[in-house]
Amino acid sequence: IFGKGGELDFGDGSPTVNLRSEALLVLEQDLGNMVGIVQFQIDHTYPANGVYTLSYLEANRNAGILNMNNSVETTFYIETLLIIDPFLGCNNTPVLLIPPVDDACVGAIFFHNPGAWDADGDSISYKITIPKRDKGTDVSSYRFPNDETFGGTTEDGDLPTLFEINPITGDIMWDA
Repeated sequence: IFGKGGELDFGDGSPTVNLRSEALLVLEQDLGNMVGIVQFQIDHTYPANGVYTLSYLEANRNAGILNMNNSVETTFYIETLLIIDPFLGCNNTPVLLIPPVDDACVGAIFFHNPGAWDADGDSISYKITIPKRDKGTDVSSYRFPNDETFGGTTEDGDLPTLFEINPITGDIMWDA
């Protein structure tokens, strides 16, 4: 129901994995309004200690995204760094507990917090970056939501409009 899936690369030279055909489907849930959750499980053994870049590449994004050109033909890419070093001990990746499924209202400030939680109690910091369409390749013609080409004012009628993230709490604010 959510397409054919994308390619997972473990970053160690092993073949990429098509999640739809080679991983265990754990959850597929339609949340309505063209939003869904798909969760897969796959086991992988790394050949040695080292630093690996895990990545996921999917064929396209939703149509009609306004702050990039030709969104439906633009690949979706994310990555994370995995460090395997027995001298560092165990360290968990933070988990985002609040899905980014929100409705905003025209003329009102929009807020979202990803609800990041780290099982190890590590500090977490946040930064907004330009989305990627492939490893080391930004989305073409990306514009942040507060770009002046979109016009508008803040909720109070001021300029410029604002789009920012609190680097400590993770609160995202878009006032446009």
